[in-house]
Amino acid sequence: MISALLLLTGTVLSCEEPVPAAEIQRVLQVGRTAWVVMDRASFEAATLERRSLLPCLQEPISTGLAIEIHTQEALAWSLERRADLSQAAFLAILSSDPEWSLPLDLAPSNHRLHREFEIASELAAEGSTAPSNAVEDSQLLVDGATSQGVPSDRPFVAQLLDEQGQVVRSHYFTPGGESDKASWWLVPASGEGAGGLGPELPSRVRSPGVPLLVSAAGTGLLAGGLYAVAATWSGQLERGEVPCGEQEQVGAQVNQLVVASAALGAAGLGTGIAGIVVLQF
Repeated sequence: MISALLLLTGTVLSCEEPVPAAEIQRVLQVGRTAWVVMDRASFEAATLERRSLLPCLQEPISTGLAIEIHTQEALAWSLERRADLSQAAFLAILSSDPEWSLPLDLAPSNHRLHREFEIASELAAEGSTAPSNAVEDSQLLVDGATSQGVPSDRPFVAQLLDEQGQVVRSHYFTPGGESDKASWWLVPASGEGAGGLGPELPSRVRSPGVPLLVSAAGTGLLAGGLYAVAATWSGQLERGEVPCGEQEQVGAQVNQLVVASAALGAAGLGTGIAGIVVLQF
């Protein structure tokens, strides 16, 4: 389903608005919450939104944010039963943080993700034998760190910088993609646009008020959905419809849903207020 839409390495994209790293982080949080509560539709929607926003990212990302992106890529590909790509995403994480471990809230002990992570861990322990593709005459960030080349055996977030250290292009490359496409790595000359080789960022930031309001509405809807699920489960507990052996677990999940709903609601409210302020000024 989402895989058919997302194998778009090297796709031409024109960005009407530059995207801050905070917006990527927000969508990641929405996706993580949807995954935890097993809301597949919301998780897939968040995945599509994040992947569409990332090429327009205007700021260098941190290694931590790159790890979060790879984590949700692993979840998405596992959902599509693409164990090879899920393992590759885990390998990308371990390349940045060898001590990283799979959070239990994302995968119970018997979930297939653990096996995919174990395979990636074994590959990471053996060390990569795949060659890196050198990138000359370009300032490049790979997964948030300065690099002179790009890996060929795992996915990575590439960000090309200009002479002033500003992000020119951002892209999530998958193994076997077009990471060796020389034209992508060329920094446009001063005063020139991206020339159709990647997202062309505007010379000035247009008012992001409308996108902020749309984001606030989406976050509010998800928060309402989580609260509705919590209310349903809570009602089942009160009516004694939950088996005794499962009441404690269900009660804990209800509390988690309420907390997640409140957090998303607050985030949506703040985003909405910011959108209104931006439109006004």
